[in-house]
Amino acid sequence: MSSSSSSSSFALRVELDLWDDVLCYCIELAPILPQWSRRNPGRQYYGCGSYKYGTGGKNCGIFEWATRETDVRCQIVINPLREENADMLREIEELMIAEEKLRKENNGLKDAVQELKRSKRDLMRAVICLFVVVIFLMIVFVL
Repeated sequence: MSSSSSSSSFALRVELDLWDDVLCYCIELAPILPQWSRRNPGRQYYGCGSYKYGTGGKNCGIFEWATRETDVRCQIVINPLREENADMLREIEELMIAEEKLRKENNGLKDAVQELKRSKRDLMRAVICLFVVVIFLMIVFVL
């Protein structure tokens, strides 16, 4: 894939597997990454292969566009879809939290049902014992 606009840093280009790959100053293949700014949603660029997002890792700072500038029509379509996707991901997360809460509540209810069943069994045993005692007393006093 070739660059169609100027880059902010020099990149050494080598041919591997018939693709036009970029080596950064770290002498590593620079991966193609998507940028998700409002102006360039999905536009791909080459970045340093040593950079690990969010880790503060060292990198040589290479940045070179791999694709042409994002068309305005694409921006009009992609940006609202990205926002809708973000909303859906938040909703999914909220639903997963609600599901976990309901699962815990359901487990609590199952435990309560089991406890009620044990209590019912104990009560039935007590009633049967009382019935046997009453029958025994009736036999003793009647005879």
